[in-house]
Amino acid sequence: MMDPPSCDPTPPLLSQDPGVETDDIRAALTALQQELEARDLHDAEMVRHHAQVLGELQHRVRNTAALVRAVFEATIETANSLEEVERHFCGRLTLLLRYQLPRSLGSNGDVGLDQLIRDELQQFEFGSAPGITIVGPAVYLPLEQAQPIGLAIHELVTNALKFGALAKGGAKLQIRWVVSGQRLELTWSESEVAGLSDLPLHKGFGREFIEDGLPYQIDGDTSFVTRSDGIVCRIAWPLGTRARRR
Repeated sequence: MMDPPSCDPTPPLLSQDPGVETDDIRAALTALQQELEARDLHDAEMVRHHAQVLGELQHRVRNTAALVRAVFEATIETANSLEEVERHFCGRLTLLLRYQLPRSLGSNGDVGLDQLIRDELQQFEFGSAPGITIVGPAVYLPLEQAQPIGLAIHELVTNALKFGALAKGGAKLQIRWVVSGQRLELTWSESEVAGLSDLPLHKGFGREFIEDGLPYQIDGDTSFVTRSDGIVCRIAWPLGTRARRR
């Protein structure tokens, strides 16, 4: 006669202490809840980041489109032929589009002022020409300032190639800037330019943009003085919170 099977009242896979099992379940649920909350916070942060990036992109596109339109209209007004419109506008458009490329921007989406000036001079093979002095502290401009300042430098370089320090041997060009508080003042000074007093005073697109456009674009104060041996252009503007200095 076989013995009846033994009956163990405690299953081997269950804890003998119900309180321990309950604590484990509670801890697991708490950990799961925390993980879900962390994911929700991460998703919300991503949504905010994407909205911020989209807003900045839309703002950049609007600013660039407005600047391109203003440049095109002013180029037509000051040009004497369609060929001149094409030549000048293509050069100005190329400069504006240059700052839309990632390689032209720093890690923070800004542009070094020193590099901006040197790049523009280098476009005309004057990057390290004798007689050119470039001095100033390290300043990084946000795109909305770099584009109009870059265009102003482009116009000054173009004018110097036609009539000023870059067209005359032995002339000098000094480009200096200083920062006081949150305000930057840049001075473009040409000197020892022979025969400048014999040229008629002409207010083309470049000077109009510097004197009339920059106050609107970057809240700048400008002056443009023609001397007997060269020009002096001063541009001062508030850097704002997005500009960086080193």
